[in-house]
Amino acid sequence: MPIQPADDEWTHVPAKGRRKAPPKVQPNSTNPPSRDLTVPKLQQDFNAKLKTWKASACRKALLQILDRVRPESGWVIEKAICLASGSFSRENLECRRRSMWQIVVFADMVQYLQSEGDEAANEMDIAAQEPMYTELDVEFLATLNIKALKIDTTAKVEGLGPAEDYLGQSTFVYEPFLDMNATMLDEISKADLPLYIGSSIRGLKDKTTQAGQLAKSFAQDRGMYKFPTFDVDPNIMDGMEVLWKEEHDDE
Repeated sequence: MPIQPADDEWTHVPAKGRRKAPPKVQPNSTNPPSRDLTVPKLQQDFNAKLKTWKASACRKALLQILDRVRPESGWVIEKAICLASGSFSRENLECRRRSMWQIVVFADMVQYLQSEGDEAANEMDIAAQEPMYTELDVEFLATLNIKALKIDTTAKVEGLGPAEDYLGQSTFVYEPFLDMNATMLDEISKADLPLYIGSSIRGLKDKTTQAGQLAKSFAQDRGMYKFPTFDVDPNIMDGMEVLWKEEHDDE
C-alpha cells in the first residue's frame, strides 16, 4: 500500500554526525512523552514539514542523484526500513523536531521508490525501529502505513534486533545517525542492500576497528554521493551519504 502523507538512546549521534560511545539505556523519565501532542497534531507537523521538504533544493538534488544511479532495470525495492529516527512525541522539542524531519525524508523517499518501481512496489513493506517510540509515535506511524517494530530495551542485543529480518537484496535502508557497532554493520553488509542512505559508513570507514573494516568493505562495493545540503536546517542531514549497489557488465 502506498505511503500516505498525513531523548534517544539506541538512536542518534548529535548533529553533524559526531560519534561517541554507545550511550547506556536511560530511563524514559529523562525525556518523557509530551502531554500536549495528539496524532492530528503530529500529522499537521508532518504535512507542514513535508511541504517544505518537497520545495527544497535538497530534495531536488537528491532525486537527481537517485535518478542518475537508478539501475537500468529500475529500482526493485520490496522493503524499506528507517533505523533510529528518534521519537516524534517526547518533551525534548529539539529532538522531536529533528526526528520529524527525518521521518519526512524517509516517507518521501519511499514514495519516490514506489513511483519508480513496478506494481509490487505499491505493496512495499515499510517499517521503522526506534527504542524511544511512544504509543503515540506508533499510532502516528500507522497513519503513514509505517509499521513500528518492537524492540526490547532491556535485552542486551548487539545487532539490529527485529530490523534484521527486513534486510535483503530488495531493501532500502534509511539510517539517520545510528551509532552502529560491528555486529550491526555485519548484518548490513551481509544483506547486500541495493540502496542505503545513512551516516554510519562515512563515520567509520576510515577507522581500523572491526566496524571500520566492515564499513570500508561495504563502501567499496558501492557507489557513493554525499547527501545534498538541506538549507532549511543543514544539521539535520549533515554527514549522511547515499550508497547504492552498482551494476556491472557481465562481459
